[in-house]
Amino acid sequence: MRRSCYPAFMAALIGLQGLFVLGCDRGFSYSPEGWERQGKGKGWTREWPDLTARTWGIAGLDGSDGISVEFEITNRTRETIVVESARLETGKGSHPLSLAALSADASWRTIPPGEARRMPLRWVLQAPEPLPDRLGRSPRIILDLQEGGRPREIEVRYIPR
Repeated sequence: MRRSCYPAFMAALIGLQGLFVLGCDRGFSYSPEGWERQGKGKGWTREWPDLTARTWGIAGLDGSDGISVEFEITNRTRETIVVESARLETGKGSHPLSLAALSADASWRTIPPGEARRMPLRWVLQAPEPLPDRLGRSPRIILDLQEGGRPREIEVRYIPR
């Protein structure tokens, strides 16, 4: 008599699928409130008379230790814009990020007139609870800029998608 391995194979496959589903973190995502959606995968933009900012939102897994957010800023002024720092404001507190401390080379955060720069920013938020609980209902990111030597602030308020 010939024995079939098919039932054992199917049982193992179903068991592995069950472990995969049970072992996965849930995901979360936030989009910037009041910004214009640019299409799937193209992010959101907001325009001011002298600059345009684009972001791709905040997304990740509940068990993550931090978030990465990317901004693209287009300078439409006649003066150089320098992004000095960023703050993540959450339901659990404020998390400053000094961009000058990340690299002595300021070219990645300096935007000459008529040009655009993409800037990836990362915050590590070590805590025992899931990341969405640390971020809260409406986290904010505040970018601190120098526009021709004058301070300027861009606030991005995020809402769950």
